[in-house]
Amino acid sequence: MALTQIILEGILNNLTTLLVFLVVFILLWKYLQPSPYNFPPMPSWKIPFLGHLSFFNLKTHGEKDFWQAAKNLKSSTIAVKLGPMTIVILHKYEDMKECFMSDNFTGRGRVMLEELVFNGLLRDGPRWKEQRRFALSALRDLGLGKNRMEQKIQDECLYLTKTIEEYNGKPFDPTTITNTATSNIICSMVFGHRFEYSDQSFKRLMFLMNENFNDNLRKAMLSEMIPGTKYIPGDFFRMKRLKKNLDEIKETFLQPEFEQHLKTYDPNNIEDFIHAFIHEQKAREESTEQHWFNKQQLMWNIDDLFNAGTETTASTLRWSILCMLHNPNVYKKVRAEILDTIGPDRPVTMGDKRLLSYTEATINEIQRMHLIAPMGGLHSNEYTTEFKGYKLPPNTGILVNIYAIHHDPDHWDEPFKFKPERFIGPDGNFQKDDHIVPFSLGKHSCIGEGLARMEIFLFFVTLMQKFTIKSPDGHPLPPMEGTGGGTNAPKPYEVCFIRD
Repeated sequence: MALTQIILEGILNNLTTLLVFLVVFILLWKYLQPSPYNFPPMPSWKIPFLGHLSFFNLKTHGEKDFWQAAKNLKSSTIAVKLGPMTIVILHKYEDMKECFMSDNFTGRGRVMLEELVFNGLLRDGPRWKEQRRFALSALRDLGLGKNRMEQKIQDECLYLTKTIEEYNGKPFDPTTITNTATSNIICSMVFGHRFEYSDQSFKRLMFLMNENFNDNLRKAMLSEMIPGTKYIPGDFFRMKRLKKNLDEIKETFLQPEFEQHLKTYDPNNIEDFIHAFIHEQKAREESTEQHWFNKQQLMWNIDDLFNAGTETTASTLRWSILCMLHNPNVYKKVRAEILDTIGPDRPVTMGDKRLLSYTEATINEIQRMHLIAPMGGLHSNEYTTEFKGYKLPPNTGILVNIYAIHHDPDHWDEPFKFKPERFIGPDGNFQKDDHIVPFSLGKHSCIGEGLARMEIFLFFVTLMQKFTIKSPDGHPLPPMEGTGGGTNAPKPYEVCFIRD
């Protein structure tokens, strides 16, 4: 019996040794095989499992560190390992245009965050293409870029100025009112109505969205890059909190709106995005073709619209106010142009844009220097792709360092200086520059770009028209620093608006 046990143990030990040897051999063999792919140059120093993650300052968005790495490697196109993901990063406008205007990089890639939080409703493939086409068509029908939408923003400008007047020139943080004003524009498009600034359920929605953008999203995205984080007890990476907030938004805010719209749906009277979605859903259900028009997809679409049209626009407005505080000479020129052209009382219109060259130049300079998304959004390729002499495997992540493009010394004179005059042509009129790409390019450019541009212009010009702005007495100027959250919003600050 003892002899049999010894023999069995010997066999098992040898078998275990053999299996370990085979596994190691296979891994080494696979590692040593020449790859059919080749990537751009990559920083040599990296940590196992983390890759280059610890190399970059991820309290921001990494844009300055990525750019410095590209300079060190003497290449405008580099690759980095962020946890298990290999990401190619572009730093030149010409490369961005070549990449994003083609059909090769229209994917978003499969990432854990979208799988866990959004139940697999990924921004890729036929589903994404179908929903983007529908959203663009519906928004056009609802007046995007037309007088109808302009009137809604003008009306909201009145509510905003009235709310600011209630502070009587006392200092306050403009975060809440700018978020509320821009959110109300989306609400009017999506739900067909706006909310009072004092509405408690609306305040709760603003709180949940702000917490997700500025606190939860950043850590949740970081968890994608560190293997095994989903098994860590607790919620250090705020993934559960992010999902909890999204569920509350859906259940207490979006779901009741959807149910009410089902009751009031009239195929002959489509007045908002939800009714347009229901109308399309009913039409698709009568056909036999595959479609993704369901309640879950509607919630995703609404989330996308709020992301595109609320936080980004509100943050740009807050950067605008901050830039005027830090650049008083520019502020004086902007106000003088607005008051000389429009006067103190007439509502601002989009038709005024061509008359306000210096103001438009200033808005462009603000967006050049203070990007809300310095690294844009993640793109990917569906198939093996040749790009700039590199052979990239499917699902390679592609990021563009828009910060580097907006500060490229090969294109911009004194790129780190706030200088609206760079957008003024020889004739004294505003001169557009294609290298300004705050909304990205191509088929994955921001769906709300047209709306955002209209909002930024009308809100900013109205605020400059109606109020003198200044820092609170006895306080230094607020720092020109971003929060490093999900978007590059300015850190909270207080400002005084004095009604003229």
